[in-house]
Amino acid sequence: MANPQVSVVITAYNRPDFLKLAIESVMAQTFRDFELVVVDDCSPIELSGVVEKFGAGIRFHRQERNGGLSHARNTGVQIASGEYVAFLDDDDTWMPNKLHRQLEAIEGYDACLCGYSIMETGRKVVRRVSEVTPELLLYGNKFCGPTGFLCRRRVLLDELFDVRLGWGEDWDMYVRLARRSPMAYVPESLLLRRTSDPASMTNKTKSAKLRDTDTIAGPIVKQRMWLGERVFRRRLAGAILMNIKLNPHKWQALRAAASSVGLGPTFWFLWYKVIGRDRRLWVDPRWYREQDAR
Repeated sequence: MANPQVSVVITAYNRPDFLKLAIESVMAQTFRDFELVVVDDCSPIELSGVVEKFGAGIRFHRQERNGGLSHARNTGVQIASGEYVAFLDDDDTWMPNKLHRQLEAIEGYDACLCGYSIMETGRKVVRRVSEVTPELLLYGNKFCGPTGFLCRRRVLLDELFDVRLGWGEDWDMYVRLARRSPMAYVPESLLLRRTSDPASMTNKTKSAKLRDTDTIAGPIVKQRMWLGERVFRRRLAGAILMNIKLNPHKWQALRAAASSVGLGPTFWFLWYKVIGRDRRLWVDPRWYREQDAR
């Protein structure tokens, strides 16, 4: 029997109701040449029963120990058999045409990203670009998380997710791939991202404190040479000042940033947080060069 064109890897942990919705969104895809692999990251709650209700066609793998999202995704890549691998976090869902649209766009590329919508509000996050270059990733991931990521499996076997990173592993992956060659981008919302679950990594970073800086800064430190010292210091200031608006100890955070990276990068990041929603930050990469040249 021929291998499927796409292996869909759902990483799951402890959320059976969300997992059921995620699987349903895969089964509703208009593109049908896929296999579905569910990797359970050693959940305390039994998840195999959720998968069994969909029949025998889904491959279920339970990790022997809880190793985190990156380890679970890498396991999915290694046991997959498709030409491409598409990832889906168990708390997100896909639109029915997600795989179809990305497979159209990936022709000539190794990887593809796409726009998304916030599940709770319907707000769309879509960028007006056709491909993702390294320059567009300098100041972070403005595109999508792994739920919107599709890539050739042979490439992923060379560039697995970095299990040492506790945050920003998707940005690190995208940087490594984009430096090899640009990634395709579908400028339409092809998935629904859940933002209300307190257990998600995104929401955990909203309450990040100074002691969490090493985790948040991990991918920035790893990519320091590529970023260059100026951008690195700005990004490190951002890691220290994560969610400054919500931080009850603002002055402590500001002093820590100024002490670590200097006043210039600290004030630049504060300006970026106020003005940085301007679309020039991701629409026109020349803006980065003009700012860095000053």
